[in-house]
Amino acid sequence: MLSVRLSPTRWGEPIGSGGGIAMKDYLPFVPRVFFKVLAVTLTAVLIGYVIALKMYGEITPVDMVGSLITAPIFAYLVHLWLTMGKDW
Repeated sequence: MLSVRLSPTRWGEPIGSGGGIAMKDYLPFVPRVFFKVLAVTLTAVLIGYVIALKMYGEITPVDMVGSLITAPIFAYLVHLWLTMGKDW
């Protein structure tokens, strides 16, 4: 039988039982590493903007919005990769 789990509780416990696993067990976050990676990512985005501006003469608002949405996501994924297996 297939089932979909939408709550962070342990299997077999009612959703409101209070015996769930803390969210920190699901989303590891090391601010010091994340902000360093974010700074490098935003620097790369800025360099990409300069190159695009030199080549095409303009940057559209869609490019800016897309970069500002995806840059933190990319930085978080790299942050997870860098911190994987380490006890912070």
